[in-house]
Amino acid sequence: MNAHLLPLACVYFLGAWVLLPLGWQVSLAYGLYVIASNLIFMVTICTSCANFGLRRCESGYGPVAARLAGRGRPEDFPRRFRLYIPLVAAGWVLPVLGGLVVLYRSLWGLRDMVLALVPVLVFSIMAFVVMPRSSRDSCSRCAQRDSCPGTRFTLPGREKGA
Repeated sequence: MNAHLLPLACVYFLGAWVLLPLGWQVSLAYGLYVIASNLIFMVTICTSCANFGLRRCESGYGPVAARLAGRGRPEDFPRRFRLYIPLVAAGWVLPVLGGLVVLYRSLWGLRDMVLALVPVLVFSIMAFVVMPRSSRDSCSRCAQRDSCPGTRFTLPGREKGA
């Protein structure tokens, strides 16, 4: 398994865990959202990537994308990736917002507040510290790194992105 995929799967499972106190339906809807957003990523962004269809794809999505869609134009990759950032960001922000709602609901009991805070903290550390660090190596080896807007989140000195 790709070093990028395990932390990403953990982020998504933790996001569903954070949202679970709001109801299993909310947690399920989140899970369906992240599945859909990753499929959209594969059929719109990966199709234009230099690693499309290649087993050496650092994200692990390249070979899957080739089974789902045809090859896109490589020059479209940066624009398509930039358009996708809000879609993926929502998958990372929704658990934080949901966690804040759960925390607010639990303000009147210390035990409940701790039980609400732990999932939010674990999710936040995994999503905003571990995941970018685990992507650093993958991004540095990626054939698409020079024109990828996502490297601004993972590679030092790439603030402006491509």
